[in-house]
Amino acid sequence: MYRPDHEDIFCNVTEHANPWAEVPEYTLAVKVLVQAILDATYIPTRKQRENLQQYRNAYGSPEQKHEAMRWLQSDDIRPLSARWIADVVGIDMQRIRLRVEREPRRVREELTQKMWGER
Repeated sequence: MYRPDHEDIFCNVTEHANPWAEVPEYTLAVKVLVQAILDATYIPTRKQRENLQQYRNAYGSPEQKHEAMRWLQSDDIRPLSARWIADVVGIDMQRIRLRVEREPRRVREELTQKMWGER
């Protein structure tokens, strides 16, 4: 199993996906995992916290965050489970789980940088 460095835990999503780049199902599975990580690490701004009802659907909700974290923590190995996707992609799911729990803000920043590049 691929074990990325501490500094580059999400590089596998793009750099090691090359053999599967033309397989839409693989791309979808990777995007599902990425979205779950983003949902689980979501931290609302002060304005969003003050107006939770107004921003609930646009930016997620505490329930959505909890559901994403529960999905990431599951040890289910059926197709399209977080663990199954991590195995297909070749990343260490336990390491992602620990990082999401311990440093959600940093994980979110790293992942969005990978997706959007430096700004």
